[in-house]
Amino acid sequence: MANTVLSAYTLSLFNTWTILLLIVWTFNPLGSQSSLRSLYLQDRSTFQTGLLSYIGESLSLGPSEAPTPENVYIGALSNAAIGTQYCNGTCDGFEDLIGRLGGRTAAAAQISTDPWGSPKIPRLRYVPGFDSSQPQNWLSVPWKERVLEYSSFIGKRIHGLDPGFIGNVTFTIVTSYIEVTNRHRSVRSVVSSHSAWFSENYKSFTNYNPELDKPPHSEAVKRIYNFYEVGMDDYAPLPLVLDFNATLNKVFVGMDPYCCFTSCMYERVYVDSEIFCEYLGGSAQSRCGVNRIRQTPYPPPQDPDYLYGVLGVGTKYLLPRFLRVGIERDSGPGSSSARFIRNPLNALNSKSEMSSTTTMCDISMDLFENRLSLLLNTFADSASKPFDIIGAESGASEAPDRRLLNVSSRIDIPLSAAYDLNTFWVTIYFLSTAVMLLAAFSSFFMHWYTSSPQVLGFVGSLIRDSPYFSHVNHAGSSTESGEEISKRLGHLKVGVFDVQADDDLGKIAFAPAEMGSKVQKGRWYQ
Repeated sequence: MANTVLSAYTLSLFNTWTILLLIVWTFNPLGSQSSLRSLYLQDRSTFQTGLLSYIGESLSLGPSEAPTPENVYIGALSNAAIGTQYCNGTCDGFEDLIGRLGGRTAAAAQISTDPWGSPKIPRLRYVPGFDSSQPQNWLSVPWKERVLEYSSFIGKRIHGLDPGFIGNVTFTIVTSYIEVTNRHRSVRSVVSSHSAWFSENYKSFTNYNPELDKPPHSEAVKRIYNFYEVGMDDYAPLPLVLDFNATLNKVFVGMDPYCCFTSCMYERVYVDSEIFCEYLGGSAQSRCGVNRIRQTPYPPPQDPDYLYGVLGVGTKYLLPRFLRVGIERDSGPGSSSARFIRNPLNALNSKSEMSSTTTMCDISMDLFENRLSLLLNTFADSASKPFDIIGAESGASEAPDRRLLNVSSRIDIPLSAAYDLNTFWVTIYFLSTAVMLLAAFSSFFMHWYTSSPQVLGFVGSLIRDSPYFSHVNHAGSSTESGEEISKRLGHLKVGVFDVQADDDLGKIAFAPAEMGSKVQKGRWYQ
């Protein structure tokens, strides 16, 4: 190949034969490569339709079962990865936490499932590409590449698949979560306005207690309250009002002039979630996550929704009802739950490192809503079915249509790899073989047709030494090389001819075309 290009450059000859030689030498190595690339191992798989089950959306709690809700709630919050939620750009030390978790990809994998391996449902409004005007459009969820904001620390437990299964499973479920929305988009932080607000609004609640309606409302303003508004059905699921207050002094508000409070509405958001699970059998950890999500176009009818069921929050303050974590004496303003709302990175710090109360006044409303929503969903999920969350099957005493919902799934099963043909390289292989075969036949034909002896050496050297080229050579001695002579006389037609065609005895010599004739078969030559 290199000699062909070099000869064409040296002799300044570029014609049809040069192109043919280049084609031949190009397809020669290309054919060798194609023979190696024509076959390759192709992964194969088959699929079948399966039936899976997951915990339904009914939140009317069943009987208390071991493990208790406290264990599930503690387990969900006892994870360093919780500090990634609603904290990016708002918490000091966020990047350090991501580094300790192994980087963004590793952190994304850890936060995408709960401690029991169940996939968490992302918060729809924070999924990349979400458009509030078109919430029912499907969105791709990059749960493997980046840390997302999730609706709860507890995922959706899936039942019905063999633990030793190897393959991929894809299915779509309908789930829901609570979103807290601040009524006033503001926080009050002085006792005078606080008292005025309660004097104006407290009478509007159904469970009005005149004993609490006394300034400075030290009993009425503790922590978080859950009230029904006047005129609502006692069993109406929505809307309810959460009145939140966290004080710097947890004995009486009147002992300290600083406190903060606000009112929030909450609503339930239904979403369709397409879940993808990669099962690796019992020898490796499986991975699950939500591949796509959208708002449910036609949400199911809502039954009376007892958000906290048998816990009986009612009109009592709500934050102390958040389950205790570790050795905490209560779950009030100094608890891990309250610290999470204040700063997720400090939620698991020891009690000795934290003050007995946690101020919320300087938290933005968006962060407060997001973090409180996350805790409310985790709290509700931990109380709804703790026995199922950690992986046990649903109790036989409960009606299955109330607890578990069935969903069809696509189960991809890997098969043994097989060799497959690469159409492109197979085509190149046969084309290369055809070109080289044509070159071989052409060479055979030319050798059979040619009757002259083989000419060795440079043509320029033969011209310089032949007496038949004296008219084109320089007079006298010359230092001109054979290559230079060939380049100078490139237009001259030469060959092996009979230079004594008129005599009875011919003579074969290298000469110009006009000085000889074709060598004839059967003629005598000297």
